[in-house]
Amino acid sequence: MTEESRKVLSDVVAERVKEVRARRSWSAQQLADRCAELGATQMTPSVIANIEAGRRGKDGRRRREITVDELFVLAEALGTSPTDLLVMPSVDATHPVTPNRQAPMQLVRAWLDMHMVPLDEVIEYWERMQGSDELAEDLRRRWYAEQDAYQRRVDGVRLLRESRAEG
Repeated sequence: MTEESRKVLSDVVAERVKEVRARRSWSAQQLADRCAELGATQMTPSVIANIEAGRRGKDGRRRREITVDELFVLAEALGTSPTDLLVMPSVDATHPVTPNRQAPMQLVRAWLDMHMVPLDEVIEYWERMQGSDELAEDLRRRWYAEQDAYQRRVDGVRLLRESRAEG
């Protein structure tokens, strides 16, 4: 079993937290301080480092999974959405769904965005349309447009926060 096949959702969240924190040029202490402001005083710099490091036991599994509560606090503290922390920003990647199941990244994103549609239905639709270059190009175009729009929102929120801090 490869390292990639052992990847679980907590690994994805950990990677995304680290990426978003780095993009903001925040230290683990700064993220912990923001979490404390939100009432999550248990999110210390060492807890954040442990989450991001994803230490593994002898069996190759994470010793510590990220809780739903932590996911929401980290998303709020980083000024992003829980979905952004749950989903890798690569259109070509596979994504862990369960310990035994991976799915194409864009299908996982579609599943999360399609409120109350089971993943199997999303995959079934995808497989029916697999031969359609137009569908694949449309999904890719939508994905990149969504990522661009998201980044503009993040930048706008950051600028708003900076202007409030200055004034």
